[in-house]
Amino acid sequence: MWMQHIIARDTPAAAVGNFRHTSQFPPEKKPIKMSFESLDKKLKMIYMLVEYLETSGNIRLIKQQCARYSQNKGLLVYTFKLLIDPVLLTEVNAELGNSLLNSPNDVIFLVVFQIVTLLELLPSDVTFPQISVIIRLNQLPSLCQSNTIQSSTDLSRLSSIHGFVQFTGIVIGMTAPSKYTQSTKYRCPDEECEGHHGNQFIRVHVTGASETQTIRSDFSCTFCWRRLEEEKSCRYLSEKMVIEVVPDKLDSCGEPNSYRIQAIPVYLRDDITRGVELGEKYNVIGLIRKDIMGENIMLAIEANNIMKVTSETIPKFLTEIPKNITDLYEASILDCKSSPWSFVLNLAYSFADQICPPGTYIRLKMCILLSLVTLLDKQDDGYPLHLLAVGQDTVLIHRLLMYGKQFADKTCNHTSTNHMSGKVTCDKYESSPYFIEAGSFHLAKNGVCYIGDIERYKKSTKEQIQSGLGQRKFTIDISSRYTGGLPQQLEETLSCHVWGYTQPFKQRQSNDPFKGQNINDSSNTLLECFSVVHFTDYGPSNTNEQVYLQCAHHQLTLSMGHNLKSNISEDNFHKFLRYVKAICPNMTEECEGLLHGYYLASRKTRSSESNSKVPVSALKTLYSLSMSHARLSLRSEITVEDGLMAIWIYEESLTERLGHSLLSLQPCPHVQHDNKHQFFGKENDHMMRQFHVNLIRFCNNQQFREE
Repeated sequence: MWMQHIIARDTPAAAVGNFRHTSQFPPEKKPIKMSFESLDKKLKMIYMLVEYLETSGNIRLIKQQCARYSQNKGLLVYTFKLLIDPVLLTEVNAELGNSLLNSPNDVIFLVVFQIVTLLELLPSDVTFPQISVIIRLNQLPSLCQSNTIQSSTDLSRLSSIHGFVQFTGIVIGMTAPSKYTQSTKYRCPDEECEGHHGNQFIRVHVTGASETQTIRSDFSCTFCWRRLEEEKSCRYLSEKMVIEVVPDKLDSCGEPNSYRIQAIPVYLRDDITRGVELGEKYNVIGLIRKDIMGENIMLAIEANNIMKVTSETIPKFLTEIPKNITDLYEASILDCKSSPWSFVLNLAYSFADQICPPGTYIRLKMCILLSLVTLLDKQDDGYPLHLLAVGQDTVLIHRLLMYGKQFADKTCNHTSTNHMSGKVTCDKYESSPYFIEAGSFHLAKNGVCYIGDIERYKKSTKEQIQSGLGQRKFTIDISSRYTGGLPQQLEETLSCHVWGYTQPFKQRQSNDPFKGQNINDSSNTLLECFSVVHFTDYGPSNTNEQVYLQCAHHQLTLSMGHNLKSNISEDNFHKFLRYVKAICPNMTEECEGLLHGYYLASRKTRSSESNSKVPVSALKTLYSLSMSHARLSLRSEITVEDGLMAIWIYEESLTERLGHSLLSLQPCPHVQHDNKHQFFGKENDHMMRQFHVNLIRFCNNQQFREE
């Protein structure tokens, strides 16, 4: 019923003459010419808009905002933020939706003013110019796909369009938050003039306007034409910032400097400035603006809304596992379905067979798969699995890691020209004290940061890597020249997997099982920071020579143009890994107790008077390894078998590094074709069961000694 009162109260003058933005001063009174047919059309649009605001929940939102305003009396401007879905609004009325997307939305200002007036939600003396409405669009209709930005060159093509544009991209830089004038009040200096009293002249920031355009000194009173004066005590400031966003289709090469020049500046204001993070992917909806920067004209986006793109917002097209992987899981010969470990081992056996023969580097391939399915965007999920491969054949190791990271959702190849944790420079947009360029840790968020050979970095870079991996956080230093006082530091959480490799300092000559592998002393401090350190050359030298010969023959065969048939294609691995990432297994009490017992016993046994060889983060690493193994095994629970494989992998890493195993474990970085049966099926199951017995005995003995 009250919706009809809104329409009934609108005279032709109110329905047409009041369709103006609150940032405009009262216009000159002109005779209104409107036919009854056009007036009836306008009234129908208003009725449909009010009905949409009520069904979409915006009326309830307006009431909540008015309740908060009732506690702060004497406000100059009452701002209402509404969330509008243009798709639903267009279905209600195509002309109304088109007006919302392509022209100023004065009709919404009028409707909101009438709502708060009729329902008496605000004081009775509140005037129409005191109402400000900020509309947030959550999507654009499919017909607006032509306004989608693919690269920075599209800004010039779309600069003549007055409607909204959209694009999705990665934030690679941002300015420090700064202030701008959201609203202010002007008054006529003549006390006898009508413009001196009340809220006649209110200035509100409009989309795309600069500070000099909002605050000016050349306004005249519409009653006596005197020069207006600003009441600075009524000026209300809000936050703004500028971010640089690279369209996601350009973010595929993995090297930051190659696409940084394609960044699109985006202006953020008010509430949407909060929560924006470097390296995250966002969907941006806004209007194109032109700014004069010296002798150049800069095209940018004035954001209407910015929404974070997460795994929940990405549509899931895959509903089943590829057939050849299903056949592998159901294979009775390999016993993958009944064995808790054979299926994952067979996946690792077939992985990257385009790079090296099946079976070679099988443990490294398995660690790559486990790292790929560890999710980092959920707080209760896994811990980052940082992987360091140590071996003589660094070319092949590099190719394996490069091949593996293509299956990650996001990757970043760190180079010497980029910064690991970010860089602070002067703000080229002249809107804030400084500008922060995203580093490799930012750009690889929720993905893989590939650092390559760790020996090629300077000492300062190694310290940044060590600090980030050890504490799972890194800092951005802001010098005093930008802060105007003491230097500051911004601390951020490291939420990416770091992969790298290095070469041993010298090849192991002795077969002494109590002698660990040797690497450069400068890299030795980094070992404890990586979750898993895998030595590909562990074992007898004759076995390594056979592996090198097999890999050389494999590469020679490929170079001669022979196409080796792969058991599982890259596309099928992509689909399978995407499928298993959606699995959220729950850890059983038995598995958690087993991991915790091994962690305490191993840390106690490998401790010296000064420190322990097992880091504090080892328990979280074991949780991530077992959770990832459960996903790859297609299990809904993290069982004891998953915990056993996690402990086996971690114990292998410690054995290769320290030279001896507390559980009589013999690392096997490669699987030869002639002894493949020992590592799959029943023989492997028997070995894992025996390992489980030794593990329980080891944990109980350590507990007995403590008592």
